Amino acid sequence: MSEGARVLAAVVLAAGVAHAQASSWPAPHAGAHGVAYDSRRGMTMVYGDRGPDSTTLWGWDGAKWRAFREPGPGLRRHIKLAYDPVRDRLVMYGGFIDNATYSLMADTWEWDGSRWERVATDGPGPRASYSLVYDPARQRVVMFGGLSKDSTYGDTWSWDGRRWAKLADTGPSRRFEAGLSFDAATQRASWRAARRE
Repeated sequence: MSEGARVLAAVVLAAGVAHAQASSWPAPHAGAHGVAYDSRRGMTMVYGDRGPDSTTLWGWDGAKWRAFREPGPGLRRHIKLAYDPVRDRLVMYGGFIDNATYSLMADTWEWDGSRWERVATDGPGPRASYSLVYDPARQRVVMFGGLSKDSTYGDTWSWDGRRWAKLADTGPSRRFEAGLSFDAATQRASWRAARRE
């Protein structure tokens, strides 16, 4: 799948294009879902938000959608996904449960290509709207910022597949809903378009 096709898939999801335009298409998402590119399967993967398909993991291969309906984290909002190609795992953390109280979760889930598994219940604490990216230079998933019901965070964490480790409390000011990407030229993760506290 070309870079252009991956970008198009992400744009289509963010815009919430009507699912009636194609068969086997996920219901429109409002932007509180997670998106990551799975290089092993050649698919842009989407999970979360709300609606009839929000507890289904969807994959876009550049031509068609595929639904992966295995039981998993349940209804989650304001999450991010990151794909770890070394371990072949899609990683998701916490987020809001879409209920009357918008409860925040603090668990880590991984999808191995066939099933979801809850792999940790500790780490950065209950939060949503964080940034998440895979750092291939260090072979870790990196999380920055996010928010809870009464706080905005500016901390940085890493996930090695077994546990979360806090890397820093200093750096950019506290913020949420930032885009985080890895720059292969500088071997660093960088963020953009964040909302501040």
